[in-house]
Amino acid sequence: MNKNIVTALMCLTLLAFTGCAETVDLIDSTGRSVNVNVPVERVVSLATGVAEYLCALDGGESLIGRDSYSHFPPSLEEVPIVGKSSYSPDSLIRTS
Repeated sequence: MNKNIVTALMCLTLLAFTGCAETVDLIDSTGRSVNVNVPVERVVSLATGVAEYLCALDGGESLIGRDSYSHFPPSLEEVPIVGKSSYSPDSLIRTS
């Protein structure tokens, strides 16, 4: 299944659980178990296209960081780039 579709489905799942639980356990793309507090208030999208889905869902209000390839809708230009992509998420972060 396309990685963007899986990520979008995860976002939709988190939104669906917003009224049902305080935390949700998910498996991230590396296979690690991640405990996520809901409702989700801040999101960083490093998968091209997923930022567009988030903008469609909540107007981009929860989006605080994006990948360098996400440029649509135009309002994304105001969201800081925090990584090149999901394949190289720390490529723009300096550790010095």
